[in-house]
Amino acid sequence: MRKLPVLLLLLFSATPMFGSDFSIFGGWSDDGKLKLDPATLDLKDVGTFGIRYEKDFAEVLGFENSVAYTNNVLTAEGETGQSGFSYSGNFVFNIPGDHIVPNFTVGLGFVYRAGDSFPPVGTSSMTNIGGGLKLRELAGPVGFRMDFRRFRYWGVEETSVGANELTGGIMISF
Repeated sequence: MRKLPVLLLLLFSATPMFGSDFSIFGGWSDDGKLKLDPATLDLKDVGTFGIRYEKDFAEVLGFENSVAYTNNVLTAEGETGQSGFSYSGNFVFNIPGDHIVPNFTVGLGFVYRAGDSFPPVGTSSMTNIGGGLKLRELAGPVGFRMDFRRFRYWGVEETSVGANELTGGIMISF
């Protein structure tokens, strides 16, 4: 029984360590159209910014957490006064490379909207799928990343809304 802690210590110290990324990003979101029978409502194209943290637990597989703020998220054209906060947790599939790392991602999350414009405020669940390109360690641990995500927001006026997001930002690898 005394040998078990030593055996576990040796086992875990022999396990390879995989990297992590921390990113600050900014970009653009096209919130698409809200289909209300019989009309279709155009939603605003808006700016977004936030942070992402990815922890890899295998050479090609990791998990990413994203937190973002968007002014006028899911807001009809001509309306103002609605802001939004979103969180998503994504599985990330990295294609191994030295400094250039393409990746694909799929995940779940939520968006919370606050304000007094149409459509009404509240929390909606979301799914997303996308891909990107990481340029790691361009200057020491500092790199750059670009991402494209396709979101589906559920529970907006009893329907769903599709949105596209294009972001880029500074990434620190450790």
